[in-house]
Amino acid sequence: MTVSGETPPDPVGRWPTNTGATLAIVDVVGDRHGELVPTLTELFRRAFSQYPASEEVLLADARLPAQRRGIVVHQWVVLLDARPVGFMLFDSNLVRRVAVARYLFLEVNAVNVSVQSRRLLTWLYHQAIDTLRIDLGSDDVLGLVGESLDRGRSAVFRWIGMRTLPVEYYEPSDGEQWAGPGSDINALELMWLAPDGVDPAETQALAVRAGTAAFLLDRYGFDPSLPWVASAVGDEAQRSRPVRSGAVSPDGGVA
Repeated sequence: MTVSGETPPDPVGRWPTNTGATLAIVDVVGDRHGELVPTLTELFRRAFSQYPASEEVLLADARLPAQRRGIVVHQWVVLLDARPVGFMLFDSNLVRRVAVARYLFLEVNAVNVSVQSRRLLTWLYHQAIDTLRIDLGSDDVLGLVGESLDRGRSAVFRWIGMRTLPVEYYEPSDGEQWAGPGSDINALELMWLAPDGVDPAETQALAVRAGTAAFLLDRYGFDPSLPWVASAVGDEAQRSRPVRSGAVSPDGGVA
């Protein structure tokens, strides 16, 4: 799988790596870089074929503007010397002040690449936190949260500095929207990466509530009155929820 010619124009940025290759990130949102949509879709199917509903969201996000009501959507295609080697889908949740890691995949040959003295996986997660700061227009952020499907992934995430949050946590079986009482849900771990320069012990309690609310309420639409949801999100349930499903119209509404 290749992209012809040079790295697509207008990337998020370019960085040298420890291998001598040049890393580029291209944000495939807002009907830009349509040439990379098939590449992103192919990579997603290879890594997450069990989530077809999420593929539909990916395709919609490629067309819609990134800016929603209280959320900025990012779909990064990761390229080394113009060759796609992975992707990272995440949202800057401006209401909760967290970056929400939705899906990430790197090819095996990219795992040992380092950027700015960090392994690529670690660097991407910290880059997402830096992007959250830019989107929010403030350094007052709580970091990045993401789900772990199994113990093997959890071990990798802990290796890069993430913590398992002490909370009862589930996702809908299709990975996108809760279908109501009695529908299938899967138990997962919710993990958190604190921003650089922040003492995790001082901010973890806030991160637990904000991170679980970003997933359970804002992404999945769980009923906040469910006992386990109410226990997890605490007073975050009282905040106005961001709206991810459409683009912000000129009058401030959501299409």
